[in-house]
Amino acid sequence: MLSTTLPGAPTVYYGDEVGLAGFGSDVPRDDPYNRQPYPWADAAGYGALPEWRKADAGLLAVYQQLGTMRSQYSFLRTGSFDTLLTDDVANVLAYGRQNEDGVAVVIVNRNKTSQVVTVPVDGYLPNGLELTNALGSLSATVTDGAISLPVNGLWGAVLIHEGAIVPPAAPEKLTAREDTSAVHLNWQKVKDATAYRIYRSYLSGGGYGLIAETKDTRYTDETVTNGMMFYYIVRAVRDGLQGPASNEAGAIPHWRISGLLIQWPPEIVHTLAAGQPTESIYGRVRVKYETEKPGAIEGIIMQVGYGPARSQPATWTTWQPMTFNKDYSAETEAVLLREFEEWMGALYPDTAGEFTYLVRASATAGREWVYGGLRAGINRGGALTVLPSPDTTPPAAPTGNC
Repeated sequence: MLSTTLPGAPTVYYGDEVGLAGFGSDVPRDDPYNRQPYPWADAAGYGALPEWRKADAGLLAVYQQLGTMRSQYSFLRTGSFDTLLTDDVANVLAYGRQNEDGVAVVIVNRNKTSQVVTVPVDGYLPNGLELTNALGSLSATVTDGAISLPVNGLWGAVLIHEGAIVPPAAPEKLTAREDTSAVHLNWQKVKDATAYRIYRSYLSGGGYGLIAETKDTRYTDETVTNGMMFYYIVRAVRDGLQGPASNEAGAIPHWRISGLLIQWPPEIVHTLAAGQPTESIYGRVRVKYETEKPGAIEGIIMQVGYGPARSQPATWTTWQPMTFNKDYSAETEAVLLREFEEWMGALYPDTAGEFTYLVRASATAGREWVYGGLRAGINRGGALTVLPSPDTTPPAAPTGNC
């Protein structure tokens, strides 16, 4: 059965179609048993052969039935291959073959005893669809997204439905609006759709998992993490039959940074030395209602960088990561940020000169940045003076042979 329902050309080895069994170990032979003569019914002496040497007419009829079935239904030859069920415990395999002419659901029961097999087809076939068993008399109807059928041991079923299975169209114009701890999705209505399924992935183009089903054309995902990128697609559903995917929409739910500045120091004088950082630089960041809570806010990243005075900090290539240092609570109204997080980092200058340094924070994984300087803002960054190294003597030339 597998050879005539799986993709590719079916192959029947010589004599298998009639149960050619070989002479048996009690008759010594130099040639392999699989090279014995075919038991032609019109050959002389056929009637005197023991039954186990004769052609199995019942088995031949099964092979003929399988061949006719494959020839009759194009979806068994050129249809898709869709795995529907793999159950190692019950020894059951089920898969679908589908094209514009119809669909087949193939069930293989490798168990030695008969059992009722339930195949999940939610999204693959519509509820109420009737299928006939090409290898038996029982039929099956899709109910609540599944097909149930008793299947004999070491045998199977090939459930057939002729006629195209037409799913609902793909939703169009899916959009994703970013919010704090939420992503708001919207899409256009699909004619005849009874529901919509929302899928989400951490990667663009694949890896989607179902997160919700709704009858509306909008959905808010509140099971997200701020500062992470999420990708979404939506599929329309009609009576359990799922259509193709919408366009993909991505979003980064994120905090709103309400304050950022350099805490200390206001200026740095640093002497060049290979691989040596400046003194530590401290920055403050505030997210309303969140920095009051203990610990670093998940989804915020901070950096410190330097560049020529009055240049655009977005063009600087000297940015270095900062790490969370501690929570801080100011005691007077005179402090710009009463409840904030303190972060720390350092710079690694490699050129002498006069520079400005700033801190920056991102709640969108580096897609956008908020810049902060001293209390006066971005136009008053910290002053960085980098002095040349006093060591001007180059190392001696290497000696000895290489």
